[in-house]
Amino acid sequence: MYNIKQSPDDFVVNEVCRLPEDEGRGRQYSYFIMSKRGLNTHDALRMAAKRLNMPMKFAGYAGLKDKNSVSSQLVSFREHCGEKIENLGITGISFRLVGYGSTPVTVGCLEGNKFRIAVRNFHGHELEAAALEKAECGFSVPNFFGEQRFGKCNHLIGKAIVKGQFQEAAKLISESGNNSVGYYLSDRKNDFVGAVVGVGKEVAILYVHSYQAYIFNECISEYLKYSALVDEAFPIVGFATEIGDYNEKVRRVVLDVMKREGVSFNDFVVRKVPQLSCEGSDRKMLAEVSDFSFIISDDELNAGMKKCVLCFYLPKGSYATVVIKCLFG
Repeated sequence: MYNIKQSPDDFVVNEVCRLPEDEGRGRQYSYFIMSKRGLNTHDALRMAAKRLNMPMKFAGYAGLKDKNSVSSQLVSFREHCGEKIENLGITGISFRLVGYGSTPVTVGCLEGNKFRIAVRNFHGHELEAAALEKAECGFSVPNFFGEQRFGKCNHLIGKAIVKGQFQEAAKLISESGNNSVGYYLSDRKNDFVGAVVGVGKEVAILYVHSYQAYIFNECISEYLKYSALVDEAFPIVGFATEIGDYNEKVRRVVLDVMKREGVSFNDFVVRKVPQLSCEGSDRKMLAEVSDFSFIISDDELNAGMKKCVLCFYLPKGSYATVVIKCLFG
């Protein structure tokens, strides 16, 4: 079985972003390229905000990057803090000033990501070089959400939230290693809604998004049993999903999966915590992989095994781990 992320340097990702459209028209926000190693985006920005003595909410970003990687990404801070932030001296993080504007960096700035990934610890005969050479012409993969979207049990927490089962959600959050729930309930023993909200809106809404992603993946897996994927949009279900807007195959798959899960579109209106409600959206069934290249060599970290360094580009929201799984099985 192959390995990825054996070292942070094995997984390099660089965002392809555009600056906010009003770049240069104001100086309320400072824009930076943040380079980091061994930290996820939230932790890196939290550390920087603390050093700058500003609230975390003043930091903006276009995409989330994993801890086990080396990455560069566009971020913003709601202050004119160019020289100050470039000299913070935080291990594993650096900033390069690229401009100013009157609006923060948001997900709308992100266009895609360039990857350089070392796939390690496999036998040469497990990989068809001819298949990789063919892939250099460009190819598509099912646009699954990657496993990192789900963590230990994020989608199960999200399901409990949309079903209104806040005691179960609080239990799962606590079991996942978040101690804030236990501290909260030690003083307010039955306020499970408050315990879930207490992890922070940003975190709590990610649980719901994780469950939406889980349903999407289940639907795509089910769809593949009946038909090949096409370059069309597929629903990420929510309370505003109009299932009648999709073709009969898509409707059947979505309704079957939701029935199996025991959820309805209306469940995504979280009445006890309205700010966690999710209206839903669309996502392409296929992710196009472009600018693909590869080099196979001996694996210097695993004696007698092979290493393949892959380089490619993916549009925003698509997962490199899915590409690797499709290529290596």
